[in-house]
Amino acid sequence: MGNKFESNEGDEARPEEKPKIRIQSFASKWQESTEECIKEVIRTQRNDPNAEVKPRYNDIQKNCQRFPNEDFKIAVDEETDEVVGTIGIRFLKEGIGQLIRFSVRPAFEGKGIGSQLYDELMSYAKANSYREIYLTTGASLTHAKARGMYEKRGFKRLSFDDLSEDTKDLILSGDDNIKHIEEGKTLIYKLELEKEK
Repeated sequence: MGNKFESNEGDEARPEEKPKIRIQSFASKWQESTEECIKEVIRTQRNDPNAEVKPRYNDIQKNCQRFPNEDFKIAVDEETDEVVGTIGIRFLKEGIGQLIRFSVRPAFEGKGIGSQLYDELMSYAKANSYREIYLTTGASLTHAKARGMYEKRGFKRLSFDDLSEDTKDLILSGDDNIKHIEEGKTLIYKLELEKEK
């Protein structure tokens, strides 16, 4: 959307207002809206109007908030009470987590919502003693922007062989497809978190 200007007759042009967004932990009240947000992002990325969410997102509270040190954050538009962005951290083992489902609805991109979600989740990760965060993302052109953002924030790309066997098993236990990783369709990244001073 960028710097669009609206103008009404007799009014001076003014910048489009930023949406009022609240970042919070997921609650079941937002299950349907969260699924719709994720579907919209996936369908846009894949250019597939029938793409569906992975099974884990059909019950976020059960599957993405299983442990006290696991959280799924949502960005809620305060005007519409709709979910416009998501991000989660999945507990893998002591000190190690996986960033999951980082999404911002296309109409809300470029408004700082992704940065707010990311920063909120990283604060949560540090407060819960995570030392390493992994993520998987697509290797296609449609994921280039996301990969650039991860790399800018310090994530380093790994080959599957760079992972210890138990970390491979933990990452794949979510629902990531080993075939896609082996074929290079899915890429793995790792961030080492600095300790709070």
